[in-house]
Amino acid sequence: MRGKTLLTRVMTAILTVGISMSVNAGLFGLGGMNWKEEVLLHDGSRIVVKRSQSYGGRHEIGQTPPIKEQEITFTVPGSGEHVTWKSEYGEDIGRANFIALALHIRHGIPYIVAEPHLCLAYNKWGRPNPPYVVFKYEGKEWKHIADLRDWSVAVGDAMPAVGESQSPQDGAGGRGEAANDGMMRRAA
Repeated sequence: MRGKTLLTRVMTAILTVGISMSVNAGLFGLGGMNWKEEVLLHDGSRIVVKRSQSYGGRHEIGQTPPIKEQEITFTVPGSGEHVTWKSEYGEDIGRANFIALALHIRHGIPYIVAEPHLCLAYNKWGRPNPPYVVFKYEGKEWKHIADLRDWSVAVGDAMPAVGESQSPQDGAGGRGEAANDGMMRRAA
């Protein structure tokens, strides 16, 4: 009897620890996570952004749930303004609309470059070619820039052509280790 009680206590402790770890990591894959990333801006400065994402939405049995929502929060250098960009759940596509690729800040104006999340979102956003959707933070809200030529005029030389990166070490169009591409990186 005493051995059963000890075994029951040990199993209860293991189960409790397992459940608490699952809740912290997102119980059964339905939770979310938060982290920080360091972003290298076009002028060589760096900022740290806070990112979070939650999981849920439509998926097949046995598959992990897709990204349901994601959020990027950062402070605009110079102004100190706190800005948040969200890709929220879309009922029509059963998941978040976008996957964030890059953050750019030019003349104090933030830009987010994202790609539509799979085919349904790609169709919903007009099948962009190249497959990017760009948002500009203006007047306390994010506005979609429909014509990428407008965006390239706004950021000028800050954004390399698709497929290129620029590095202070190797000049324009190179692929040096310190690529100045505005891509998000995890903070150390």
